Amino acid sequence: MKMRIDSSSLGRAVRVEIDRPKGSHHPQHGFLYPVNYGYVPGTLAPDGDALDAYVLGVEEPLEHFEGVCVGVIHRLDDVEDKLVVTPAAARLTAEEILQAVDFQERYFESMLTLFFPYERLTWPEAADLARDTPLVLPLGGGYPLERLAEALGYPARVGLLPIFPYGWRGSGLELPAAVLGEVVRNLVGSLREDGFTRAYALLPAGCGVDVGEYGLYLKTPREPARPLPEDAQRGKVILIPFGHTEQHGYHLPLDVDTRLIEAVAERTAAAVPELAACLPVVPYGVSTHRSSFAGTLNCGGRAFEDFCIAAADVLNARGFETLYFLSGHGGSCSYLVNAVKAVGERHPNGFAATAWLYLSGPQGIAELERHRQSRPGGMGHACELETSLYLYLNPTDVHMERVVDEVDFIETESYRMDWVEGGALIANPPWEDDTATGAYGAGSLGTAEKGRLWLEAAAAEKVQHVCEILEQHRRRTEKRRRKP
Repeated sequence: MKMRIDSSSLGRAVRVEIDRPKGSHHPQHGFLYPVNYGYVPGTLAPDGDALDAYVLGVEEPLEHFEGVCVGVIHRLDDVEDKLVVTPAAARLTAEEILQAVDFQERYFESMLTLFFPYERLTWPEAADLARDTPLVLPLGGGYPLERLAEALGYPARVGLLPIFPYGWRGSGLELPAAVLGEVVRNLVGSLREDGFTRAYALLPAGCGVDVGEYGLYLKTPREPARPLPEDAQRGKVILIPFGHTEQHGYHLPLDVDTRLIEAVAERTAAAVPELAACLPVVPYGVSTHRSSFAGTLNCGGRAFEDFCIAAADVLNARGFETLYFLSGHGGSCSYLVNAVKAVGERHPNGFAATAWLYLSGPQGIAELERHRQSRPGGMGHACELETSLYLYLNPTDVHMERVVDEVDFIETESYRMDWVEGGALIANPPWEDDTATGAYGAGSLGTAEKGRLWLEAAAAEKVQHVCEILEQHRRRTEKRRRKP
């Protein structure tokens, strides 16, 4: 498989000072620079100077550049590595990078380590990865990728998983280390169970979280993050969104649940900034069916609940009493219900709530029915709804030519599958009973215009929930105060 990288989601942001712009000549050897070449201020290479960087994906000569690091060129016969930096939206193959830098690297014995975003793969692409491909789950960002490449032995490719946004010392929202450690061990362990022998967590040195043999620890240049949320947000509903990294059939990438609930949560907070504030989305949840679809991750149900409860404990201790746990992944919803019930018992003066995904209330369901083209069973997973939303948000990563509609769910009167799952029975049969490709529904009917309409309706539904959470908290607080 020919792997392309999307640099917008990986590496660290870097500033490059260009001392040899495109079209200039080497001061000693006279050869022409067909790309911009410079150095990263504030870094130190083994030769005593700043770390050098190739800037690719820009046609005009530059004086300086801000972009993201997507690769590291390691010279076996020189003392320093070179970074590969591109614009955030650039997409380059390893072959294109090697060709672009050959004007200089031909004089050295060098090798390229390319970092690719794991979450942008489709399920078949993830399942087809060589099992010795390093897969790295970072806690936070800002890591020097040249040091990560070195720690891994300069492999040809490294998959970077979605960043875990908080939970450790210095992240802005510190949770008990044992709670976070269990979640991370389960996530990395699920990849190890699939045969990925080089799956690791990447953690900041000194963060206090022990994940045993799964851990790689590197220093980061970042200062400790500001508190999450900031103290000025007290009195608002704190939105706590959870996505997931799991298969979504042949045509959608692994980050569907994360990207969609992030969009819903951010639009909700933006619509009523005086009422709500949003935490960064956690891109992981619970997948009890993950063994059927290699490359799907799993926090583990109990560990996921403990993480949510611990977050609520810390937030309540800081004075944030109204919390709304959001999920873009159906498999996490029952565990969020358990967590919310526990939070209610532990913090009776607050008000914590959750809901089934989005577009699940009367107005949301009506909006779905107004525009849907599929029959019941056409909206489950990698379906008309999720495909439409993703087409609206990020059409370049949707492969409609690969879509397979699967609507042959084994239904009975009390057990069926659709977006708002119906029937009196609750069960969890193996997914492979009902789907060969991982999809439930009619993804071929997805359109960007339906995605736009449904996203607007989803945010409007969540705004209503925010208002109700605040009203519930206010009225219950007032009622308690009136009691003798």
